[in-house]
Amino acid sequence: MKILILGHGGHGKDTFAEMVQAKWGFTFQSSSRAALDAIYPHLVSTLGITDKDELFATRSSHRGLWKSLITAYNTPDKSRLCRKILETSDAYVGMRCINEYQASKHLFDKIYFVDAMIRLPAEESMTIPYLPADMEYIYNHGSKSHLREQVAGLEL
Repeated sequence: MKILILGHGGHGKDTFAEMVQAKWGFTFQSSSRAALDAIYPHLVSTLGITDKDELFATRSSHRGLWKSLITAYNTPDKSRLCRKILETSDAYVGMRCINEYQASKHLFDKIYFVDAMIRLPAEESMTIPYLPADMEYIYNHGSKSHLREQVAGLEL
């Protein structure tokens, strides 16, 4: 079983992934963590930060840069990072580019879109909209216990 977890930054994708992992034992990896080694030289030259943990921790402040570097990594093969993640993980968390989504959505058995738009803004780097025909909607406007209840009710 391969899972894709989508949503805007800060909307609870990683928290949802952790809950899915606890329920079914799936492993997951974020796009940022998986791409870090490949885009590291460009991040260092642009930001001047050499510590990988610090680069990862500050990624939300540089989402546009990260997205452009991941897009470059995925050129011309739009599914490159996706396939790399799925070699070692059951779930990919945080894809942001519609072209990458279209090139790799067939690799997934389930696609979830975690949405917290009522309480948090959208981010410019996310170009994948919620597509009801492809995705299961995860309402994340309440508490963690409400999110946990949604995960408990999921069936694979």
